[in-house]
Amino acid sequence: DLELHRIAKGLQDIQRKFFYKLAAKITTRGSYCHSACMHVSVEHLDDPYRDVGEAEDEVQTLLLDFADWIYARLEEEYEYRTSDEQVEENIRANEYEFDEDGDMV
Repeated sequence: DLELHRIAKGLQDIQRKFFYKLAAKITTRGSYCHSACMHVSVEHLDDPYRDVGEAEDEVQTLLLDFADWIYARLEEEYEYRTSDEQVEENIRANEYEFDEDGDMV
């Protein structure tokens, strides 16, 4: 997946500049975990008060991109698994039977 590779490479490039000493903390608001509900803070592991400059914004953007990427994958999987075709296939494969009220027999 090109988007996932772009995100991973971006994070790796930023970490390399700081000798892999950056840490990100993600907090969420509400019951959902997508980019609109997230806050990302970044600090240097050896010196939490060190100014990491634009790296914080870059890491934040990449992690929010990742949140959007994974949310889209999960949404696609949910749509697939709950589609009429998939539900019907599951019923047939497991030989489920139902009565006229929709209860399993």
